[in-house]
Amino acid sequence: MVVVEAIANGTPAVVVAGEDNAAVELIAEGINGFVAPSASSKDLAKAILEIHHAGTSLRKTTAAWYDDNARRLSLENSLDQVLASYREQCREPRSSVYLL
Repeated sequence: MVVVEAIANGTPAVVVAGEDNAAVELIAEGINGFVAPSASSKDLAKAILEIHHAGTSLRKTTAAWYDDNARRLSLENSLDQVLASYREQCREPRSSVYLL
């Protein structure tokens, strides 16, 4: 959530790569931030410096990326997807076997 909030305000983000870190899916490298390959101070510093060197142009592309993806990232869209999934499940034929 913090990554989306930062990007929504035009602030590029740095996240750490990891199989359990879903936030990496929100980063378009060089457009709205960078993914550090590890949490080591060297990798984090490199990613932070990349953002610093990119300056205002990265802030502009970050804001544009958010504008393009705001609907997809919204709570309303998430709820619409859950509701659509429930509706689809209700339309499928039910098995005559119920597990209790």
